[in-house]
Amino acid sequence: MTVKSMIAPARDSATIMLVRDKPADDGIEVFMLQRHRNADFGGAWVFPGGLAADADFALQLEPYCAGISDAEASNTLNIESGGLALWVAAIRECFEESGYLLARDFSGQLCQPAATDHCDRFEDYRRALADGSLTLLEVCEAESLTLTCDDIAYVSFWTTPEVLPRRYATRFFVAAVPDGQDGVADGRETVRSRWVCPVAAMQSEMQRELKLHPPTVENLRWLSNHTSVEAVMATAEAIDPSTIQEVLPVIRQDGERVRIELPDTRR
Repeated sequence: MTVKSMIAPARDSATIMLVRDKPADDGIEVFMLQRHRNADFGGAWVFPGGLAADADFALQLEPYCAGISDAEASNTLNIESGGLALWVAAIRECFEESGYLLARDFSGQLCQPAATDHCDRFEDYRRALADGSLTLLEVCEAESLTLTCDDIAYVSFWTTPEVLPRRYATRFFVAAVPDGQDGVADGRETVRSRWVCPVAAMQSEMQRELKLHPPTVENLRWLSNHTSVEAVMATAEAIDPSTIQEVLPVIRQDGERVRIELPDTRR
């Protein structure tokens, strides 16, 4: 068996940075969740996200995705097909883990999953999506929802180092937090939630406190260059997707010292 054949395949994943303008102050904040200690990246603070599920690739989802087709999404990600599933996965995982749902009804109004007249129903949807007993397509059909893929921008692509047994090929997206919605950790995969100032998160003390992994650090660094959600989204939407290269960190070991080497990730 060759060394190359022993490398675990990287599974398609998606994560989303939800941003808002800081209340009564210049700058922005991003929504983050602390992973359960027994989950992958246990104890670390991350953005909502996770693996793309088989149901996210359903062709029937395309009419429920605003502003982008599978062909367009796949071209953006430089893959042959199935790209739209990463936008879907980002939205689904965000709803499962945080309660924020990036969707609008057929009249064009943003979805309000915590509204008093249907909060229990949407909380049931959230749990059922997490345990796999329901698909996002079924939620869209039941509630006449359209996923706001047109409000989400693709900004980076990170893959887990080759030496690790579980690997993820993760597409990072960014979006403004939906008006009128509130988020909270699901209590299963994620145990706490908070809004984080990217500029503050760049301080070494906070990086240690939040147990940030390199992809999270570098995407927070990118966010820290912006002083408003409008500026974040303008920059993100201006990115030529053909310039987004896969970032593959390398783990080096020198005696007992382990370090992670990153390629040039400047954007």
